Amino acid sequence: MKFQLSLLFLLCAATLAFGQDNKFLPMDAEWPTPDLSRTATGAPGPDYWQQQADYKIAVTLHEKERSISGTETISYQNNSPFSLSYLWVQADQNCRRPDSEANLGEPNYGYPERMGTQQLAQRQNNFQGGMKLEYVRDGKGKALPFTLSGTNFRIDLPEPLLPGKKMELQIAWSYPINDATLEGRSGYEDLDGKLLFEIAQFYPRMCTFDNVKGWQNMPFLGPGEFSLEFGNFEVSITAPANHLVPATGELQNPNQVLSAEMRQRLASLAETPGEVKSIVTNQEAFENEKSETDQSKTWVYKARNVRDFAFASSKTFIWDAAQVNIEGKPLRVQSFYPALGGLLWTKFATHAAIHTLNTYSKYTFPYPYPQATVVHGAVWGMEYPMMAFCGGRPSKPDIYSRQEKYAMISVVMHEVGHNFFPMIVNSDERRWAWMDEGLNSFLQFLTEQEFEPDYPARRGVPDNLTDYLQGNRKNPIMTNVESIRDNGGTSYHKTAVGLNMLRETIIGRKLFDQAFRAYAQRWMFKRPEPADFFRTMEDVSGVDLDWFWRAWFYGTDEVDISVEGVVRYKLDGNDPGAYLDKKDKEEAEYYSNLTISTNHKQVKTYYADKFPNLKDNYSIKEEQELTPEMKARYDQWVTTLPEASREAIQKKLNFYQISFENKGGCPMPILFSVKYADGSWEEFRIPASIWRLNHPVVRKEVVSEKELVAVLLDPHRELPDTDRSNNHFPRKIEEKSIQLVAPGFNPAQNDSR
Repeated sequence: MKFQLSLLFLLCAATLAFGQDNKFLPMDAEWPTPDLSRTATGAPGPDYWQQQADYKIAVTLHEKERSISGTETISYQNNSPFSLSYLWVQADQNCRRPDSEANLGEPNYGYPERMGTQQLAQRQNNFQGGMKLEYVRDGKGKALPFTLSGTNFRIDLPEPLLPGKKMELQIAWSYPINDATLEGRSGYEDLDGKLLFEIAQFYPRMCTFDNVKGWQNMPFLGPGEFSLEFGNFEVSITAPANHLVPATGELQNPNQVLSAEMRQRLASLAETPGEVKSIVTNQEAFENEKSETDQSKTWVYKARNVRDFAFASSKTFIWDAAQVNIEGKPLRVQSFYPALGGLLWTKFATHAAIHTLNTYSKYTFPYPYPQATVVHGAVWGMEYPMMAFCGGRPSKPDIYSRQEKYAMISVVMHEVGHNFFPMIVNSDERRWAWMDEGLNSFLQFLTEQEFEPDYPARRGVPDNLTDYLQGNRKNPIMTNVESIRDNGGTSYHKTAVGLNMLRETIIGRKLFDQAFRAYAQRWMFKRPEPADFFRTMEDVSGVDLDWFWRAWFYGTDEVDISVEGVVRYKLDGNDPGAYLDKKDKEEAEYYSNLTISTNHKQVKTYYADKFPNLKDNYSIKEEQELTPEMKARYDQWVTTLPEASREAIQKKLNFYQISFENKGGCPMPILFSVKYADGSWEEFRIPASIWRLNHPVVRKEVVSEKELVAVLLDPHRELPDTDRSNNHFPRKIEEKSIQLVAPGFNPAQNDSR
């Protein structure tokens, strides 16, 4: 009995282990149950709702003090079916308080053997940041009690805010601006005493309230970005009078803040669509840099149906712009940058933004906003509605390297592309980084490929992911961003490669593009969750992808399929000629044996030779030839066979059984080519469902009249295979080089690629 129980336990454990490791199990248990707000097709349903927060903001930039102060009125609309007794508001600048969780909870990974001056400055940084709340009131000016909790604060309401009702909040605040060269997604840069400000997360913002998580009040720790509600903004920005102030939205008072010449140049853009023109030239910016003033100007912007607002301010800005049309709708694309941006920014910035908007619009939906602006400063890459902060500065203003060129163009593409994900397809960045960074990186890859031939793209190319897959810093893509060890590899790169494989290899371009576009259009100006993306891709493409989501998004296994062996079977059609040929070949192989052949040479006299009576018919080597009678009997027999069997015999088919092993654990389609003795190749594409029974080794048959001489896995390098040495059969000799180290010549010095 004890033995039987032990055996039963082992069988149950084995079954459970099989189930847990089976990538082809349905995903239903991992995904939320569909309802009328989020349907089983992945589309929003008739009961979908989301809150709205409208802002009227007046903010002042204090250049000398390097600080911000402002007041705002928030009009908050409760579209949910729930009564709200309190509201949560974000105060993201509190992540820069010395006692913040972001600062105190950051581990130290030791000191490097070499340290740059910027690293040293970052380690010495003791910035005393944080947002000071002057007051929190209701719409009638009555003080509301609030409780600070890290980077959020909770406002307790005297009466619940009922479903369908609206209320106003009045908030005043201030905070010191951080040095953007040392930390942060915004801040200032000191350019030889001339300050360049890139300002974001500068106002108290409503936390998201939805039917998935309730209040999204997770703290802002740095890696995780933002979850926000859509609304309409009217923002007045008071800055020094000699500053240019680009921002989210459309400028409402150009006559008060722009010169007549600037306004005339902007008006001329419509005359030459697509042509980039200087609104403020290099020379004009140089002259403006030298100016000093104690006066200020107030720039007024309005933006409709956006989830956030950002602006920049500096007297150093050169300003380029162009008017373009996307599906008949005109919009302005512009770039602001200091002279340090040099020829690189003059030549590429605005064009890179235009190309991005056109390409993303093709794959998702037409860009809906009236303008898009790129600002160059210390913030390497950060995105906001209609605004992108981008790095990529050449080492010399009048010249740039290949690396500097493509790094700058790619960061512009990436940050401008974020206008689509998450600024319009409004995913929760605080929880799921891949839903904006990964999808955006994938579209960035498509945009790079359409910019110019042989663009040196990084993310999206399967081969470039193999080091990550083999490394020890992997997390499932479906991990909260704060807990991901390598966010670039996980959220950006692995997601982009996965989508590229879906498009090229698993679904196919036409169906994938239709499904991806449907997801974007279903969820534009709404808040999707991961299951909404997964379900939409399956719903529109008609392809079951549970195995892919489970393996690629929920798992960390490597991709490593090996071709393990090939067995050749020849059809034995009872042909006596073939039988005799086979027998002769076997005898030839037998007599080539070292022992047998040596004996024939060394044995001079055999025992049976001494006694002839010991010899009989069996002592004589049988020599049998194909006779006409044997051939005639065989030909007559063949005529009695079914036609298919006669054809198979006549073609002398070879049946090759090829064995493949999934060494990495991640199931993928088996893509292979076979080479025949005549030099020709034949390609096969086997779907990933071949692994559905969870066998580590599977076999596929290739039938051909030709003689197979080699097998090559993944001939077009569509998969991020971590070990390509086992993709060949027979195995290839591994080749490595030894570089001669000698003074006077290095070929890499002449590499202009």
